[in-house]
Order: sequence, then C-alpha cells, then structure tokens
Amino acid sequence: MTTQTKTNTHSGSALDGFIKMFYELLKFTVLMLWYFVSGIKKNAKKIKEDRGMFAMALIGSIFIAKVDFYHSWWPYWTPEIFENLLFWYKGLVGSLIYPLTFFGVFGFLYYAIIGKTESDRIKRIKDAVKILSKGTDSEFPKVIRIQRINSYKTKVVVESPFVGVDSFTKAQNDLESSFNQQIEKIERASSPRYINIFLNTKRLPKKFSYSSVKDYCEKPCHFILGEGNSGLMTQDLTELPHMLIAGTTSFGKSNFFKQVLTHLLQNTNHMQMHLIDLKGGLEMRPFKDLPNVNFINDIQSAVATLARIKTEMDERFDHLYVNGKNTIVPKRDKKDRIIVAIDEASVLYMKKYAQSAEGNAALEARKITDDLAKLARAAGINLIIATQKVTKETLDTHIRENMSGRVSFKANDDAASRTVLGNNMATHLPSVKGRAIFNFGNTYEEFQAPLITDEEIESTVNELRKEFVEGTKKIFQPELITNAVVTSQSEVKNYGKGSAKK
Repeated sequence: MTTQTKTNTHSGSALDGFIKMFYELLKFTVLMLWYFVSGIKKNAKKIKEDRGMFAMALIGSIFIAKVDFYHSWWPYWTPEIFENLLFWYKGLVGSLIYPLTFFGVFGFLYYAIIGKTESDRIKRIKDAVKILSKGTDSEFPKVIRIQRINSYKTKVVVESPFVGVDSFTKAQNDLESSFNQQIEKIERASSPRYINIFLNTKRLPKKFSYSSVKDYCEKPCHFILGEGNSGLMTQDLTELPHMLIAGTTSFGKSNFFKQVLTHLLQNTNHMQMHLIDLKGGLEMRPFKDLPNVNFINDIQSAVATLARIKTEMDERFDHLYVNGKNTIVPKRDKKDRIIVAIDEASVLYMKKYAQSAEGNAALEARKITDDLAKLARAAGINLIIATQKVTKETLDTHIRENMSGRVSFKANDDAASRTVLGNNMATHLPSVKGRAIFNFGNTYEEFQAPLITDEEIESTVNELRKEFVEGTKKIFQPELITNAVVTSQSEVKNYGKGSAKK
C-alpha cells in the first residue's frame, strides 16, 4: 500500500517535471523568436559573420550541460525506475534550462549592443542622403534598403525620383563626411528611380609592388589597375577599348602608364605596340628594343605612324567586310592587335605650333586620333593616352568623349578633375603617390596603383626578348613595325620625315 502511493506520487512529480520543462522551453523559444524577428533580421549578415561568438556560447552551454547532467541525475541512478524517472526529469530540466538561459542572455546582451550600434549607423545613413534634398520632405532621397555585403562593404539603395546619379557623384565628398564611411562607388540601379551607393570601411595600402601582384592577372589584353576597396582590380583593355590617363606630376601617372604597358606586353601574344614619347624618350626607352614595339620620339614620325595605322584600320575594315566578320580576332584573322600608346599627349596635340610645319602635324595628329578613337575598336586597335593636364588645347573634346576608360591621379583643381571625370573626385584624393580614380561608364572607384621599378621593367623586357627568340611570342605583321614610318610625300602630306627607331 505504501509502495503504490510512493509510485503514484513519483509519477505525478515526473509529469509535473515534464510539464515544467516543456513550459520553460516554450518560453525560451518564444523569447528567441521574438528577438530574432524584431531585431536581428535587420542585420542578418552580421549574425553570419559573428557565428564564432555563437559557437563560443554553445561550447560554454555544453560544458554547463555536461556538469549539470552528471551532477543532477547520474549519481541517482538506482534500480527504482520511477525514482530514476523523477530525477531524470529534474536533471533534464536543469540541464537544458541553465545552458539555454546562459546562451539566451549572452546572445541577447551581445546583439543588443550590436543592434544599437547598427541602428545608429542606419539612422546616420538615412540622414546623410538628405543633403541632396530639393527642399521639401517629399523630395528627399529616401533610403529603402541597406544590405551588408561583407565585413567591409555595405550596399545602400536610395529611392531618388528628383535627384539623378550625377548629383550624388558630385556630392560624394559631402556624402562620405555624412556617412562617416568611404564611398566605393555610386551607380544607377536597373530602374532609373533608384541609386546604389556602395560604402566601404576598408583602407587602401599606400604602397605595394608590381612584382607582388603581376601573376594574378595573366589573361590576354588584361592589366592590373591596382588595389581597390573590393580587392585587386584588373581590366580588359578590349572592353574599354581606349583609356585616358591624367594627373598632376609626381603623383604616379607615368609609373602607372609604364606598368600598364609592361603588363600588356607580358600577357598578350600577337600584339604590337606603337609607343609615342615626345618628352625626350627617356621614360619609355626600356621598351624600344622589343621586336613588337615601334618607338617614336619626334612629332613628324609620330604623325606618319598614326597615318599608317589609320591606313591599316581601313584595310582591316575591308578584310572584315569581305569575310563577313564584325571584329578582328588576331588568331583567326592573322592580324596583330595594335596598341597606340602616347605619353604626354599635350606635346603632340598642342596648338602652340600654329602656322608652322609642326602646327600642321599637330592638327593632322588630332584628326587621325579622333578617327581612331571613334572607329578603331572593331579593327583591333586600342589607344592609351597619358597627359599631365587635359584641356581643349591638349586634347579635343571629340577625342575625350571616345576614351571610355579614364584614370585620374591627383588633380590640382576642380576644373581639371571635372574635365577628366566629370566631377571633383580627383581633387579630393589624398596626397599619396599612386592613388587614383578609375572611371568606366557610371562607375567610379578609388584605387592604389602598384609601383613598378626600372629593374622590374628591364627584367620583364629581357624575358620577353627571350620569348621572341624562342618563338613562344610572335607577331603576324612585322612589316607594320619595320615600315611604320612612311616617307612617301603622299603619306606624310609634307609634314616631314623621321625615324621610328632611334
């Protein structure tokens, strides 16, 4: 009689323990669901990134659970099955509630702090875009979504029916001050009503070597721009297809120009380069002995070379028409890709030579370059033009409009920056050698260009010469190099004679 009563009592206690356990677990589940739905959904990416902190909490929970399990019911294991069940229920409830409580309190406190910080950041971002308001609340650009892409980058989607992407780009420096973050790029979304702003907290290096990154870009016609906020930036020249490089002296323009040429020569087979350097030829001298480089250092030879390349462009158009093709593919058409690289273009195009033979040559150079910039892409011909300052006197507007890829190093004033980029971003670049802005379409991105030394250029040139001797690198049209300067009067139109190889 006594035993039966004890059993019933123990059974009732066990049931009560089970109900208590279920109740506590239900409370905890509801609490966590409320917390995740109301708070953490705003920062789901952050939770993923901080799963290590959850792992720490889980390890601590398991440790507590292990201790509690052993302490709560293992010592009470006895033949009396009902008493065992009673202690087992009590032990299970304790073993679950303690670690789950620890886990929940830890998570709540940790993410409450994160949530407050994130909430402040979101408010700051929403307030920042109001600087572009047209004057009324209804015309404020409105932040409609903030997406954390990774630990550095955040995408802000702005609804802006009254303010265009150009206004955002021009106000980039003010926006960065308001965001308290660096803007990686600003672009129009798929719908013109919306604008995407990419923020980045990553800091660019102030210096790194060309040799440390050159092997990360080995595709034909590709070259390294530099280290951007999104990582190492590379570019396909054929995609641009022409590039303008500008910037104040001593800030890395010439170094970047040489780095681009070195990388293109290294990566690309069946390619020839016509290198025009009218500053005396000292900067580009290391390249002149390569069999696929035509080195020019006087204005008459430069004009004659441009005229010959234009003739080659016209011949290639005839070839494409006859063969029913749209663009030149070097391997298929047995025609080299041609790169015309002009260092310090202002010397070639300046109008100061007016009413002279050199003035006529400069005018002809402008006309031919304009034709090449507009038409040469399909013919497999690309232009890379570098100049210290871009003005109407140094580079015609028509030529600039067809230079889709633009790189601007530090500019002295807003006018110089706007001429190249259409905004004042280059003016506000930090005074760091090699720091520049790359612009292609509506994309603007700051980057740090790699530093290439004369020794690295010389080493690369020696390797390339060896490859030409061994036949691993070759060109299809060597006559364009050896006969680049045409001395016929009909070709040079009385602008003089010169020698391409000095």
